[in-house]
Amino acid sequence: MLKLFFRLFLIVGFQNFCFGQTDTSAYAKDSLQKLNKIIPKIRIGADVSRLFLSTTRNDFKGFEGSLDANIGKNIYELHVGFANQSQKLEKYRPISSGIYASVGYSKNIFAESDNILSMGGRLAGSSFNYQPTEVEIEDDFSTTNKMLDLEKRASRALWAEFVTSMKAKVLGWIMMGFEVRIKARIQAKTDGYQPYVIPGYGFYTNKTSLGFNYFVFINLPAKIKK
Repeated sequence: MLKLFFRLFLIVGFQNFCFGQTDTSAYAKDSLQKLNKIIPKIRIGADVSRLFLSTTRNDFKGFEGSLDANIGKNIYELHVGFANQSQKLEKYRPISSGIYASVGYSKNIFAESDNILSMGGRLAGSSFNYQPTEVEIEDDFSTTNKMLDLEKRASRALWAEFVTSMKAKVLGWIMMGFEVRIKARIQAKTDGYQPYVIPGYGFYTNKTSLGFNYFVFINLPAKIKK
């Protein structure tokens, strides 16, 4: 009889141990899934459209990079870039050169982050120098006009952006996509004469500006593995 009770005790104890392990494992797996949902998914990107313009045009050099953090459907974005642009006009050649940055928030329509269709807003600003060069001055005593470079000036600008973007996973950690920006100028400082172009924004004379950018992104590993 004693041996029988001892065997039953061992069987029940073994079953409880096995089921306890299964429950613990299932709980740990569920906790891991919930944790991965709240860990930000980080993306770094580069604007290849600006790189393309920099290599194909002599009057433009620029670059823009991005850092995105995905938490569920919420996307927090930081963009930083620089641009140097000169354009030959009828009477002079204006040059604008400087840095710009924007920070903002957008929301993904899709539940998963491998494919993104988002809308949101950003606040952007630029600090830059501008200079009218090769300014033609009429000379009453000569048949040819004189060329003059005016003094370089420093300026700052601030604007808001409404952004719609689409991104898709193409291979492994790589995503590609484009975004359309509608920009509304809030403020722009001038000193003496106006800049022709504001880096990151567009033409100074435009109260609103439209932008298009094409990005390549790399998703950084952000999941906790068991």
